Amino acid sequence: MIHLTANEFQMVVDYVYTHYGIDLRNKQFLIESRLSVECFKRHIDTFRDFWMQMQGVGGMQMQQLLINILTTNHTYFYREEQHFQFLKELLASKELPVDSASMRIWSAGCSSGQEPYTVAMALEESRARGIMSVPYHILATDVSSQAIAQAQKGKYTLADFVRLPKLWQSSYCLLVPGGFEVKRALRANVEFRQANLLMPLGFYQTFDLIMCRNVMIYFDEASRKKLLEILYNHLAPGGYLFVGLTEMLGQVKGFRYVRASVYQKCKN
Repeated sequence: MIHLTANEFQMVVDYVYTHYGIDLRNKQFLIESRLSVECFKRHIDTFRDFWMQMQGVGGMQMQQLLINILTTNHTYFYREEQHFQFLKELLASKELPVDSASMRIWSAGCSSGQEPYTVAMALEESRARGIMSVPYHILATDVSSQAIAQAQKGKYTLADFVRLPKLWQSSYCLLVPGGFEVKRALRANVEFRQANLLMPLGFYQTFDLIMCRNVMIYFDEASRKKLLEILYNHLAPGGYLFVGLTEMLGQVKGFRYVRASVYQKCKN
């Protein structure tokens, strides 16, 4: 087990906060335990050796490894199902898409892909029922290259499968040895990209719906404010922002509170 000195721990905290806006000040055990596992795999004996490799030739790979192992990627299909029920209500009321011939959705902090695929299943169900007729595209981003690689495969365990409504299991999934995979036709509507939410994103379109759920809980106030500005700029007037059920934004300029964890960008 690698144990960090106070100075080493602060080095990691400062690095992750400066580059990604994630606050790990109270996560020393998490940092030490996850670093220990990776260092053991790579035959690295000390944190000093790990840090030196980060700064040396090929350091970009070690930097990406660090954020991969320190980013919490626990998620599951149909998580916080209230959001998907409300999404169906918005579609039925014709409030989405917002003044558009197609629907654009951004899953910001998509982890290993369960969230954007669940959204796609909800949209496909609405199309099948004649509630929604326009095409849609989902952009899904995450800071972890490892999570994005897993998401692009669209393959998951049976534990994830049983969380889905029965209709979705039969309509949008295929059982394979050891688990299931999301059908190719549905995956075609989801585009995955690696992106750091607090850095230039490399895309400039606006979206009818942004889902940024259980992401800001890892940010301090300054980083949350910066992220909200970014989300606001990428949301179409009248568009909706879904955050995690435990994330309380309070009064946010430019947004109208709709219900717990749901906000709408003001049109004026």
